[in-house]
Amino acid sequence: MDSRIWTIPADRMKMKKEHRVPLSDDAVKLLESMRRNSDSQFLFLSPRGGVVSSNSVSLLIKAMHETAIETGGNRFLAPFIADQFC
Repeated sequence: MDSRIWTIPADRMKMKKEHRVPLSDDAVKLLESMRRNSDSQFLFLSPRGGVVSSNSVSLLIKAMHETAIETGGNRFLAPFIADQFC
């Protein structure tokens, strides 16, 4: 967390090259505020403690986008993605 870099190991990447992502102030605050389950290697857990499915993530993103629009906030998704996704 001190480096403010999220590193994805090469073996998890399609091109087999390590990927490093700088974390914004907001991202660091969010990660620091989350309760961690010390028994798991995952940050976001499914209700049964395993990996969160891609469908669950898609539903969450869609709900965040729709809520932002309904409450007068900024769109969460780019228009060209929202048209295909929602």
